[in-house]
Amino acid sequence: MRSIWLGCIALLLTSCVFGPVKELKYQIEDSWDEGKTVTEPTPLKQIYQKKGTQTVWEVSTKSSDANKSLDFIVRNEKVIVLSAQGRLLAINQADGNIIWDKQFDAVVTSGLGANNNHLLFTSQDGYVWCLDLDGELLWKSYAGMVDVQPLVLDGSVIVRRNDNQFIEMKLIDGRQGWTYQAPTPPLTVNDKGKMLFSDGVIYTGLPAAKLIALEAATGALIWEAAISRSKGASDIDRVIDITSIPVIDNELIFTASMNGDTACLDRRSAQNLWSRPLSSFVGVTDHLDEVLVVHESNSIYSLDKISGETNWRNADLVGRNLTKGIIVDDMFVVGDYEGILHMINIGDGKLVGRTYLGKNSPVVNNMMIGEDDSIIVMNEDGSILKLVISDIDIPLDESKVISEEGGDAENSTTLKLFDKLKDAILD
Repeated sequence: MRSIWLGCIALLLTSCVFGPVKELKYQIEDSWDEGKTVTEPTPLKQIYQKKGTQTVWEVSTKSSDANKSLDFIVRNEKVIVLSAQGRLLAINQADGNIIWDKQFDAVVTSGLGANNNHLLFTSQDGYVWCLDLDGELLWKSYAGMVDVQPLVLDGSVIVRRNDNQFIEMKLIDGRQGWTYQAPTPPLTVNDKGKMLFSDGVIYTGLPAAKLIALEAATGALIWEAAISRSKGASDIDRVIDITSIPVIDNELIFTASMNGDTACLDRRSAQNLWSRPLSSFVGVTDHLDEVLVVHESNSIYSLDKISGETNWRNADLVGRNLTKGIIVDDMFVVGDYEGILHMINIGDGKLVGRTYLGKNSPVVNNMMIGEDDSIIVMNEDGSILKLVISDIDIPLDESKVISEEGGDAENSTTLKLFDKLKDAILD
């Protein structure tokens, strides 16, 4: 019997029946990593530091709230920042000087939505606030509880209530237009997926790992697709909500669900072109012929857009509560719970730089690329910074970054996994 089990293990690790060895190894490692992200963050290892950052300016808003993250948008050479306490300020993107600073009598529940002429947010009393880009109030209109950033179009704004009712409101005066009620299961998470607009269609994720497409003009449902199935044993494990924003590349749309999968669909027909068992809370980032996914364990994957196959995986930051990344030049930049930015080479997935933002405060999950290819980033303590990436060269002793056991790290890891599987089955 023992030889039969060992033969099965060997087959799983070496044959192509269930995919390449690397794919199986990655899935096993990430399944073991899940559940340890809060209590067991991966200690940072020494790297060959090739990239760093220079701080152009830093502004402290001094209005942070431990339960509500700050939000900001970049418009017309301004960085406009909104706090949970209703403070709104505009910062000159070039030099960091505050252009104007206003206080509204509102407890903010959703981040900033904007187009080239309007700013919108929602408050705890159920109102939608519409302002111009100088921070002047244009109108307020009641919609109900909304925690999701409003989607601002040319002549209307779409708000998504906490009960998953979508409401169109006219930008000129806040009058309500169409509504669409999506189903809500009895158990779901507070974080709702943001909305995306493209070619007259609104795309967004729902609870139960559903992705929907709505006609922006009428609110009519075009299609609905499920990208994952519940697999967990407990009610919490069976929650597979989509909590991130989809990504579009021509006729393809990509999305990911928590406790579920990452998937690619044809956005005309909703046909599922490929699906991978990669769960993500923060979602997918688009880059040329690949998408980058921060797994719930905080492993980072590069996936081929057409096939879904793994180009590379980086597991150096597991458990560090990473943000969704942004693409700057040839790097994937993510922030973590200690206020550190990590720079990863997109070509091979290796860490090439890190920057400590100070104050040991988590990086907010809303990093943006500035109008001059800079990075605009915020800490939970209320500090917002503009950074530019610079080339540096800090050589390290190579012996400090090679596997302690020596030899090829990939082969060593595979053998360790083989031994763990063998022991688990035999026990």
